[in-house]
Amino acid sequence: MEQEKLINFITGDPDEAEFREILEWINASPDNRKEYFRLKNIYALSKGDAPVPELWSDYLKVKSKLNLNSKETTIRWIRESLKYAAVIAVTLLSVYFYSQLRKPEIPREYVTSFHQLTVPFGQISEFIFADGTRVWLNSGTDLRFPENPRDSLREVYLEGEAYFEVSRNKEKPFIVHAGNQKVRVLGTSFNVRAYEGTENIETTLIDGSVTLENNQTSEKIVMAPGDQYLFSRVGGANLLRKVDTRPYQAWKNGKLIFRNKSLGEIAGDLERWYNVKITFADEQIRDFHFTGTILKYKPVDQILEAIKLTSPIRYKIRVDPERSSEIVLYKL
Repeated sequence: MEQEKLINFITGDPDEAEFREILEWINASPDNRKEYFRLKNIYALSKGDAPVPELWSDYLKVKSKLNLNSKETTIRWIRESLKYAAVIAVTLLSVYFYSQLRKPEIPREYVTSFHQLTVPFGQISEFIFADGTRVWLNSGTDLRFPENPRDSLREVYLEGEAYFEVSRNKEKPFIVHAGNQKVRVLGTSFNVRAYEGTENIETTLIDGSVTLENNQTSEKIVMAPGDQYLFSRVGGANLLRKVDTRPYQAWKNGKLIFRNKSLGEIAGDLERWYNVKITFADEQIRDFHFTGTILKYKPVDQILEAIKLTSPIRYKIRVDPERSSEIVLYKL
């Protein structure tokens, strides 16, 4: 695949034929996917907000200086860049939700194989399905969907956090399975947070309406825009409440918005966003609260300095080249 076509795909608006050609090429082999991510990372690390003409100019300059036809050279340049800026590439990968050829309906019991999309710590990914549905996956998220789906449904299985903009289709409901909860929609925007080990599954409705179903009790909850439903994993009290939806949309654009959140709650987000491990030398620190906005491209030490302004803490960063670095928080 010509690099020019991939750059146009990343930054431009390809027609349907080009779109299909590039998708098929990306999904044809692991090497193709690596090459796609390589160019996407170059774009994100250099001048991600530049218009297309400026991007082309920057790309050609970088290519001539660094010989970007060499994967080894590119990887070395990216690593050097990351030493000075905590820029996490936001990768875009478009995948087909359903084949364009109509297939016979397959009973549920025969659906045994799944496609799995995994987003590692330190990254955010956006996926565009063939029906037009867009999904943003936060760091540390897995999304699965059947290889042989039923014609009557669009189903995905989520562990982690995802923001959905579902294309409306009255004939095919879109269902998100998260724990023992199902989110059923026809077309709407909403966020689901369901990381393993968390006490609650959070569903926040931005636009439209959704119906939540409890697989164990058959209870159904209809949500309106601005509603958030906390579904208890351990069978405790569930809660439907009104919230400011901005924090539940901002993360897909590289921002974490905290409103009086404890450091214990914030730690998990920072660990996933920066691919670090956070240790509390004093458990009391977990109860300190923080309000503010964190930008993903800022180095983690700058984020910690901002937290220090409102919380009596100090920190130490232990760099480990073989695994995730550790941040130890101490009480002043």
